[in-house]
Amino acid sequence: MTKQKKVRWTIDMPSALDQRLTALADNLGLTKSEITRRALVLMEQSHDAITAGKHVGIATASENLETEFIGI
Repeated sequence: MTKQKKVRWTIDMPSALDQRLTALADNLGLTKSEITRRALVLMEQSHDAITAGKHVGIATASENLETEFIGI
């Protein structure tokens, strides 16, 4: 297995957003970096679905889902 090269970057955000990110990370037991990576994947998948003419949202019943996001 080849190890992927990592890139370090800096992001500026309002302190209120950082507080929300920190709280979410604590709640999920994840790092803020991992949450950011997962958010990027979800954003890509959402964009691809919308580009394909699909709708993205939250459903109340799983039987109506075409694709379910797991582990985000």
